[in-house]
Amino acid sequence: MFPLLFDSSIYFKRPFLEKSGYGAQEKDGKLILKVNVAGLSKDDLTVEVLDAEHPYTATLHIRGEKQDDIFGTFKVNNRFVFRKTPKQIDSQLENGFLTLSIEFDEPIKPDVKVNWK
Repeated sequence: MFPLLFDSSIYFKRPFLEKSGYGAQEKDGKLILKVNVAGLSKDDLTVEVLDAEHPYTATLHIRGEKQDDIFGTFKVNNRFVFRKTPKQIDSQLENGFLTLSIEFDEPIKPDVKVNWK
């Protein structure tokens, strides 16, 4: 038989991004969207906002593809639908994660006070 190449007691605790491919949260009135694009560079990716048929929505489309001789094709194709059109999107690609800071005309979480009776 072949010797054990890996110690079976070692495991990797992976973030939520491995299960869904992305994570999102609100921070300072902006939507922070982090997408797993491992294997792709900035030149391999296209990020664009598409107008939807409904006047109160917009679609953020993230796609990319790269061919590798050993592992084959790396692909990303994600669409995120927003109820309002983004005003500005800042992006950063680092360590296989595309981080988008999306600003809208109005904050994501409105400042609404809930009164208890």
